[in-house]
Amino acid sequence: MRAQVEAAEAAAVDPLFPGLNPDEAWKQASGDAARVRELEKSGAAGFTGAGAVCLLAAAGFTAAAVLLETVPFFAAAGGFAVAGVLFLLTARRTAAKRREERAALLERYGAQFPDDILEKANAFREKWTAAEEARRAAGQLEQSIRDLEDQRAELWQELLTFVHGFAPEVTDAFGVSAALSRGLSREERLSTARVKVEGAQKLVDSLPAPTVENNVILERVQRTGETDCPEPPPVEHSPQQTAAALSAVTGELQRVREELSHAQGQRAALGDPEELEHRQEELREALTRRQGEYAALETALEVLREANSALQSRFSPRLNQRAGELFSALTGGKYQEVTLTRELEASAREAGAVLPRRAITLSQGTVDQLYLAVRLAVCELALPAEDPSPLVLDDALTDFDDGRMALALDCLKDLARERQILLFTCHGREKACLEG
Repeated sequence: MRAQVEAAEAAAVDPLFPGLNPDEAWKQASGDAARVRELEKSGAAGFTGAGAVCLLAAAGFTAAAVLLETVPFFAAAGGFAVAGVLFLLTARRTAAKRREERAALLERYGAQFPDDILEKANAFREKWTAAEEARRAAGQLEQSIRDLEDQRAELWQELLTFVHGFAPEVTDAFGVSAALSRGLSREERLSTARVKVEGAQKLVDSLPAPTVENNVILERVQRTGETDCPEPPPVEHSPQQTAAALSAVTGELQRVREELSHAQGQRAALGDPEELEHRQEELREALTRRQGEYAALETALEVLREANSALQSRFSPRLNQRAGELFSALTGGKYQEVTLTRELEASAREAGAVLPRRAITLSQGTVDQLYLAVRLAVCELALPAEDPSPLVLDDALTDFDDGRMALALDCLKDLARERQILLFTCHGREKACLEG
């Protein structure tokens, strides 16, 4: 995008208009074109006429001197003849200088006619406008990139805050990924440890419990030392096997309990599950609420678009027609048609022309006339016709030259037959024009 902007700016640099904006370039080109037209006229006619008169006078005095044989007449004839020759030489030099100046101006612009100079200014305006549009588009793109970067930074900060709840040492994306992986692994290990604890508990519960009869016999042997006690009922396992099995189960139970405690500690580091679930539920509700708001806004925008399209389809043709009529009056019939886009960008077609011209290719004075016509047309169509409201114009004709101002005042006088128009200005030429 930056390369496109630079290319557009480079294309907008014109050696004919160095350091000028489009309005300044148009002013320079208009002045040079007017100068060329002036130089096309004969600027030495006065000298040529004076020289011819002097030569005629010299001829008259010569004839009189021959007839009357008077010496002063010969002197006068010589003086007039010299003056006539000087006048004719001056006329010739003046004409040559004017031709040279005209040729230099046309050569400077690479033009053949004065209108070609104005075309150069129009081309410069279009290139300047293209460069401005490219810069504006680049600025919008850069702003979008900055917005996305800010959003990315905000999301990263939220993710980092969440991870710091159980891994405060994490500072980069790799650490965040590793911490999340560890958290998921710990959750899985916790589930596995719970299953093992349940299995160990079932194994302990399955071991045979000592009977009351065996306990009584054992106490009698320990107290009296008798050896002829009745033998205890047979058991399914020997004492050694039972002790070994109990020891193994106890060790396995201890190990599983340690793993369970470790997994529970790791899970506690992740935060309170109920609190996390509550937070998750809050976020879901917020998301649902935002989605509802977004859907409502989308519906409202669609309704506004449909209403805008309906308004434009009904309002635009009448606006174009009335603006064209007013613009024709403001320009003395030079332009006959006005077209407005959806963005109210105007273009105008000259009388006899095939294609309309965009506003950026018109002179500043013509553009001012064009948008005055559009504003007046909007007022006529938007304000109620049955009870005409007054129009208030504040220095609306300040940038008009005298010719455009006179046409505008005539147009406003016609409109004033239907509604009151108040024109405020800090100049006196409008008053003088109306009184004159």
